[in-house]
Amino acid sequence: MTALSTDPAQAARPGTGLRVALFATCINDVMFPGTPKAVVQVLERLGCTVEFPLEQTCCGQMFTNTGYYDEAVPDVRNYDGSWTEWGNRVRVPIAVGDEPGGVR
Repeated sequence: MTALSTDPAQAARPGTGLRVALFATCINDVMFPGTPKAVVQVLERLGCTVEFPLEQTCCGQMFTNTGYYDEAVPDVRNYDGSWTEWGNRVRVPIAVGDEPGGVR
């Protein structure tokens, strides 16, 4: 973690220099399509560089939420592997719970 800058210009943009990967679920995109755009606007206003890893594709949430676990496995594995650039180790969940990573 870096110390906060005492420079007033940078203090107003505390995310300066941070690279952020955005994952906007398909459910979010359908139900609340303005939310991912608003998140990008806020992060960029804070000085972050927002990226959308194209490899992430489907996380398998729709399959797992409806009980199609076997059908979800290929998507979950692809999704899991798409975050290696961001420090995730393959087959190690980023988040555990009702969201992505539901198939363990």
